[in-house]
Amino acid sequence: MNLIILFELVLAHVVGDFYCQTDKSCQEKLQRKFKSKSLYFHSLVIALLSWDMVGGGLGFFPYFILLWGSHILIDWGKTIVEPSQKKRTPIFIADQVLHLCVMVVIAVQFSSEWSNKFYELFNVGHLHLFPILLTILLLSKPTNILIKLILSDYHIMDSNTRSCSQTREAGALIGSLERLLTLCFVLLGEFEAIGFIIAAKSILRFKDNERPKTEYVLAGTLLSFGIAILMGILLKYKYSYLY
Repeated sequence: MNLIILFELVLAHVVGDFYCQTDKSCQEKLQRKFKSKSLYFHSLVIALLSWDMVGGGLGFFPYFILLWGSHILIDWGKTIVEPSQKKRTPIFIADQVLHLCVMVVIAVQFSSEWSNKFYELFNVGHLHLFPILLTILLLSKPTNILIKLILSDYHIMDSNTRSCSQTREAGALIGSLERLLTLCFVLLGEFEAIGFIIAAKSILRFKDNERPKTEYVLAGTLLSFGIAILMGILLKYKYSYLY
């Protein structure tokens, strides 16, 4: 399996699935299902991003069709299954795993010289920035969505956060920043600094005695730091040549 191509396909998927898709298009897919224009357009964007990322030329066309068609079917199936399920987190994870399986199949079957050249554009000397870029993107919006789903599935919700979109956006920004800092500290081996951030956040956020709000902040904080630390450790030891 060509790991470089897999990295590029995953990067294209993350950008297309999370950063090039709006809440409005998600709702439109959920409501109109197979008749949704967003379903086809969104899948086309991801397939085109993948094609451009690996630079496969005409040889990538069959895989382009595979990516486009499989994404349509997987997302359509999600719109059918999700409304009937009480917990959305397993559906979200299963959806992403199915997309990843398709990418693994392509990475096994396809090879391209351009993919290696594109990967090398992110190299600074012996430092490979591509895995770091991918990790940073995963720790932002995708992780925000995952944490939100987990808190919702287990009914750990703060009424103020649920009713105020500005508060949700601020919380998402804070979460992304704290995970980015945590990733940096893990890569530098400064775990004490992570404890300092958690302690500082606890002092600032736990002034309120409202139990639902406290539970919401605590659960979200533990999930946020836990995911960031895990991904930082995986990145550090999987790509030990970074150091």
